[in-house]
Amino acid sequence: MKKYRNYHNLDIKFNTGLILLEGDNGQGKSNLLEAIYLLAIGKSFRTSSDRDLIHKDFISQEAFTSIEATIKRDHDWVQLQVNISSQSNSPGSLASRSTSLRTDNESYKLHVQKYILINGIKSHTSELVGKLKAVLFSAEDLNLVFGPPSIRRRYIDILLSQLDPKYLRCLQRYTRIITQRNHLLKNIRERNSDPIELNFWDDQLLEEGKYIIYQRLNTIGELCRLSAPIHKKLAGENESISLLYEPNIDVREVTTEDTIVRHFSQALKDRRQREIYQGNTISGPHRDNIRLMIDGADAVSHASRGQSRTLVVSMKMAESEYLSKHHQQKPVLLLDDIFSELDSARKSHILERIRDYEQCFITTTEASDLDTKSLSSISKYVIDSGVITLQ
Repeated sequence: MKKYRNYHNLDIKFNTGLILLEGDNGQGKSNLLEAIYLLAIGKSFRTSSDRDLIHKDFISQEAFTSIEATIKRDHDWVQLQVNISSQSNSPGSLASRSTSLRTDNESYKLHVQKYILINGIKSHTSELVGKLKAVLFSAEDLNLVFGPPSIRRRYIDILLSQLDPKYLRCLQRYTRIITQRNHLLKNIRERNSDPIELNFWDDQLLEEGKYIIYQRLNTIGELCRLSAPIHKKLAGENESISLLYEPNIDVREVTTEDTIVRHFSQALKDRRQREIYQGNTISGPHRDNIRLMIDGADAVSHASRGQSRTLVVSMKMAESEYLSKHHQQKPVLLLDDIFSELDSARKSHILERIRDYEQCFITTTEASDLDTKSLSSISKYVIDSGVITLQ
């Protein structure tokens, strides 16, 4: 359910099963999936800034949005709510947290607040993540193949954070430690601090980083095993894929946390002078990569657009299986224009795989691309200019 105070109120109750959202090339379909995804991880999949969630028509005025859902988790019902409010004034009239924007030749200071409620109680994002488990596919996911390593790290971090609260806490603490350590490295470079002070932050880095690396090692290996057979059915028996974890330190296979600490500690010692010179931490999981391979070749330089799309779809299907296996409950699938550029055989195979999911939202610009038999078992909604109609 998504509500716009004073502008638009929308209350939708979806049945379980496959739900097809058809519409024009506008953003209505994707916005609905974005709202559901916000309830799953507390962030948008299309932007890292909450300010970008505010529609340009509302930049010059006060706006409020509430996204709510009631979900069944294990044997209990849980109420999730994400509220976003914005306030805009002329330059200089708001606090420093505001951001200057220009629209229609006018400047505004935009102040955005987001707060989360779980069963009516104000909560942190870290408490929200994992309540509603979701797997998203969107056109932006092709960046998993062609984008920088940070996008692939974010992919594995979101997956693990939905299952493992400890992983999310370690990741958050690790990020704060990196910030503090980098600040110290710059001070040492300027001879304002003693290098011995790094020992404390190194210990902190090892404590949080070992768990992150260990979980990534295990998870990426399992995702590789799960995605390989899926890809073979989608792409054909003659094409194979693999996911290779490339940690920033010299650990290449599933091992113990103690072994990781030993290798990580050695890397910090070996690279200390270089880090001081650069004023930046260059050792640790924040520099990891996941290499995606097709038939033994790096996908980023060898894969066609069609191959890349099939590869990402295979990864997403494997991700949903991984969540199902480790949570004993299937996640909600959010498939934004997943059938684009796929032939009829691949579309049918995807529909067959997702048919037994309790909840799956699929968007398309043209439902006629799917065969009549498939459509007969799908609840179909049409979105036109923000109006949702059940067909």
